[in-house]
Amino acid sequence: MSQIIADSYEILQQIGSGGGGVVYLGRHLRLGKLVVLKADRRDLTARPEVLRREVDALKNLSHTYIPQVYDFVAENGVVYTVMDYIEGESLDKPLKRGERFSQAQVIKWACQLLEALCYLHSRPPHGILHSDIKPSNLMLTPQGDIRLIDFNIALALGEEGAVRVGFSRGYASPEHYGIDYSGLGATQGVRDEAATRMEEDPATVVSTGAGSSSTGRRTVLLDVRSRQEFQKGHIPGSRNVPLSSLGEAAGLAEDKETPLFVYCYSGARSGQAVHVLRRMGYANVKNIGGIAAWTGEVER
Repeated sequence: MSQIIADSYEILQQIGSGGGGVVYLGRHLRLGKLVVLKADRRDLTARPEVLRREVDALKNLSHTYIPQVYDFVAENGVVYTVMDYIEGESLDKPLKRGERFSQAQVIKWACQLLEALCYLHSRPPHGILHSDIKPSNLMLTPQGDIRLIDFNIALALGEEGAVRVGFSRGYASPEHYGIDYSGLGATQGVRDEAATRMEEDPATVVSTGAGSSSTGRRTVLLDVRSRQEFQKGHIPGSRNVPLSSLGEAAGLAEDKETPLFVYCYSGARSGQAVHVLRRMGYANVKNIGGIAAWTGEVER
């Protein structure tokens, strides 16, 4: 006997499973079309109203290379993501079989993926981050195109900031792991790049954390790493506002014209923070890189 979810979706069969949950093929009872339901049993800590805003943002997506998301449904402690059924297979499967693809085909897929990501990042008010790009989340259609799937851990950068639900080891950037890499020896390339960015900015800004710029305006130095990372060591005078709560932070500066200098561990999160701050209306924002390259005094 088939299972009915939320009086709207009939589960037909299981078609996949993984660390994040179980994937089912189902039928939309009202529309009479095939859908995919991903059952996620992980604990969700977001408040209901925040989750609802994220759901509404995802349901409003409409793009050639992104399947339509119909709903997020909670039933018996399980949260189901309901989306279009995409015929084909995920990219990880042919890769595991050892299949090879032409350069032209890979470039085509890369362009399609970039189109999808550009669309997501431009969605109002502050964009949407998928946060889990990997082969198993790229479906290959019989027509030879890709579709970006699995929005269970997408980030809606709205009033609540970016709420990261998860990531995949082996595909996420180092700072997503929440590990202090300073004692493990970051790659020299990362250190050199971050050091160059640090050196580009006035010494008075990075040495005192807050001071005056060459225009005479008071400056603000923001550390957008996690609170745990900040407590282990930060540039003196810097203010800690984690990227996850940046979108809802108030009183960051005296006004929207105040120079804001942003850093993290490697420069990746601070790059994201710059986009968020500019969309919040701050006109004078600069990513100065990562503390991994900082050779000055560190405050704890």
